[in-house]
Amino acid sequence: MSNLNSVFDTLRGYPYGSALEDNFEPATGATLVEGNVVKTGTRQLASAVVLRIVDDSDGGGNPPTLTAGDAGKAYEVVNWGGGYNAGDIVEWDGTDFNIIVANSGGDPPDGTRAVVVEAGGAGSFSGDEDKVMSCTGGTWSVADTPAEGNKIRITGGQYIGYYDYLSTVWRKSASQKDAPPNASVLTSGALASAPKDDAWVVIQGNDQWDASFVNRVTCLKLASGCTVQLQHDDADTLVPGTVVQANAGALEAYSNKWPVGIVIRSNGVSGADGQIVVASY
Repeated sequence: MSNLNSVFDTLRGYPYGSALEDNFEPATGATLVEGNVVKTGTRQLASAVVLRIVDDSDGGGNPPTLTAGDAGKAYEVVNWGGGYNAGDIVEWDGTDFNIIVANSGGDPPDGTRAVVVEAGGAGSFSGDEDKVMSCTGGTWSVADTPAEGNKIRITGGQYIGYYDYLSTVWRKSASQKDAPPNASVLTSGALASAPKDDAWVVIQGNDQWDASFVNRVTCLKLASGCTVQLQHDDADTLVPGTVVQANAGALEAYSNKWPVGIVIRSNGVSGADGQIVVASY
């Protein structure tokens, strides 16, 4: 369940690695405090075949004229001749074009995804620089508009590996593996935002970690039947026996949303000194 001998466990004061308790990165820009009810997600986007696709237009019936400095630019072949077939996805290595994805019936295979070059997109990619496009029936459309902290895996060509979207630029990721789960506040009642089994309660927020762990939160899984003591501003009204629900990331008296547990102890104090103990369902 937990490696109690690890340095992290000793410093943090909580066991780690349990199916009922885990640590998550907050969603980008989120401050999650003790008592927040959260759901888990990921910054990971579905993989793409190339990182810098430029154009899918005819180009006058010839491949574009490129130099060594253009290495890494990719194209959809339309009417090039010279051994290239319409619908192939090719990438320039500084000297030659290499086929990254072979065509299917004259178009890229349905579901082919490609990241648009950072500047100078043309044809279907004009104006969608750095976005992730997907091809279906020979037509490209925007599949993902990246946000700060998104991660993507590139599966072909010179840019094979993982990239993070940081400060509006795709950059090689220091971690060459999929993005870990992250946590964000439930915004409109648990069932409206996430399945029951995906709801967690924060027991140590990212405002409580020291400088070494500022970007983590510790959570308990609510559907596990755990018992948790939390600070709550309304402990004067959340008396023992009160059924509580999750709403907008907070616990409140049950009305019409998914009930997450029942108050079994309360110190009856309003404000920052309020404390409740909740037994989850």
